[in-house]
Amino acid sequence: PIEAIIAFEREIVTRKTFIGHLDPGIAHALHLKGRIHFENHKQREALDSYKEALEIYDETDGRKLKFAEVLFDVGVVLETCGCIEQSREAFLDTLDICDKEGFDNDH
Repeated sequence: PIEAIIAFEREIVTRKTFIGHLDPGIAHALHLKGRIHFENHKQREALDSYKEALEIYDETDGRKLKFAEVLFDVGVVLETCGCIEQSREAFLDTLDICDKEGFDNDH
């Protein structure tokens, strides 16, 4: 797992250096990095990665499906931390985005 974190951090730094801070590829790498942190029971680090990914997606792609995927994972982390109301809000916002994007209840 530490090797994966290092690989994602290198990718993030390289993209920020050559492409700029607002690149969806950086957001994707941050999202995956957050998942690895979560799998290793590092909720704070996961939330930090997810927050940065959400900020980038919000600026580049808007609040669409990629944003919703990260937001769903935020809800999962918050739920495991016992932040039930915040988790519920994240899940409801995720559902709202999916609804706006044309996904029905079968997905």
